[in-house]
Amino acid sequence: MKRSKIGTLFRMLGLVKPLTGFMCLAVLCGTLAFLAVEAIPIVGVWGMFGGHGGEAWLWITLCGLALTRAVLRYTEQKTNHYIAFTLLAIIRDRVFGALRRLCPAKLEGRDKGDLISLITSDVELLEVFYAHTISPICIAVLCSAAMCVFLGIFHPLFAVYAALAYIIMGVVLPLIMSKISGDTGDKLRRQAGGLSAYVLENIRGLDETIQYGHGK
Repeated sequence: MKRSKIGTLFRMLGLVKPLTGFMCLAVLCGTLAFLAVEAIPIVGVWGMFGGHGGEAWLWITLCGLALTRAVLRYTEQKTNHYIAFTLLAIIRDRVFGALRRLCPAKLEGRDKGDLISLITSDVELLEVFYAHTISPICIAVLCSAAMCVFLGIFHPLFAVYAALAYIIMGVVLPLIMSKISGDTGDKLRRQAGGLSAYVLENIRGLDETIQYGHGK
């Protein structure tokens, strides 16, 4: 049964529900870490043009922002990977539970290569989604909104220009690239399944190949 991309996305997001607290922690730490990075040049320029360049408190503030960024960034990455590997363990348990009900007869079918790819590479690729996709998107939205508000303090048009730039870079261009790439991902997935099937068939026929002397 084929599901829509949106349906699949929401079903994958549903698996994160038991770890919502950790996901919120990752988003919070990531947002504060990026805001700390953005604050470093802002505070530095303000101190330089405001005549505070030689004052000790300015340098202490800059060093504090840098250290804060490091701690928060590490916490975000650690939390994201904890979420990802916990969910991968749950997904693997479900996949192998389903395979135990189907095997060994299922591995005799034509789609055995797809099953092997599912067990190996497909599950591993989910780590990218859970560790490097969900929270970074939330962080990008929050940081972009914060910067628009900050720029809007100086002039409303600055906020509008920034919002347009963020939308073009973060939404429009990725959608265009997705359209251009087309079904490349599906083709690569089918090729990976075909390769797994080819390897399995060769391993299963290895005894006969050696027996009848038709291979090196």
